[in-house]
Amino acid sequence: MYLRSATVVLFGFLVLPGGAAADNSDLYQAASNFVNFFWQTWSMDNSDAMPFVNSVVGGSIDFYGKPVSHDAFMKIEGAFVKRWPIRIYTIEPGSLSVNCIDQTSTCYASGIVEWDDSSVARDARSKGVANFDFELQDRPENGQNQFTLVSESGSVISRAVGTLASFSNQVTASTPPVQSQTAPIQDFSNSQGQADNEPVAAVPSYQSSYSDPQTAANSSSSMVGRVASIIGMSISMIFLVMAFLYFVPTAVALARNSSLKWIVFLLNLLLGWTILGWFCALLIGLFSSSGEYNEIQKATLAQIRAGNRPNRDPQM
Repeated sequence: MYLRSATVVLFGFLVLPGGAAADNSDLYQAASNFVNFFWQTWSMDNSDAMPFVNSVVGGSIDFYGKPVSHDAFMKIEGAFVKRWPIRIYTIEPGSLSVNCIDQTSTCYASGIVEWDDSSVARDARSKGVANFDFELQDRPENGQNQFTLVSESGSVISRAVGTLASFSNQVTASTPPVQSQTAPIQDFSNSQGQADNEPVAAVPSYQSSYSDPQTAANSSSSMVGRVASIIGMSISMIFLVMAFLYFVPTAVALARNSSLKWIVFLLNLLLGWTILGWFCALLIGLFSSSGEYNEIQKATLAQIRAGNRPNRDPQM
């Protein structure tokens, strides 16, 4: 087993990634060969796949937008291959695209991969199609291309999960295709339920951010509802403030108990929007006679009619 693993790693580094092509003119072909060999090896037995992955990942990797240490990454991959021991990954013909920067020996590879994962022990199977994006760094040794996987990301195009029997007659599970879900490609098969009691290696807590599509949709709907509620409250507050400012002339006339308060109200209501009407209503409300002054006038007139001259000076 160890001899075969060593052979796989040696073949992947020295033969498929371009042979003796340390010259940057062959970097594109070497990177293309490496990507093809990567998916071929990932489709092998766990005893072959894991040593290869271990050898092509450096001290850390940008894993779907998150920096992950080598050890944490291997725990994630270890949990996956234990859960899905039978794997078939195939690059869709004509989908592989590789761009290399000779000056930095960096290559960017993207394409479409089809997967078919299954577990006899758990009676589970997962099939689907996904985009993948790799960033590779070539560090030649002894004239040989040796690539390190610096970054990995991708998104699901379609997926179906179910039991082994559900796929026996090409009948897929009822799970609908998932469009553009960003999550580790190896994680796509994990959407199958956790009904088994099979122990798996520990996975870093950040992986919980890769949510189920339905959960993500519900969360998105909830967020839209909260935003709409906040906007509605803001509009209501703005309307209330504007209504208060609009009826300030009426409020002033009522506070002063102006004798013309109803005129002020009608002028404010009907012509306040013209601004000129608003200011006219405010001035009338401020300078028209108040209710207290009207009471004094009424008392004075009553004294005059009774034949008494009003006493204006209390000292007289």
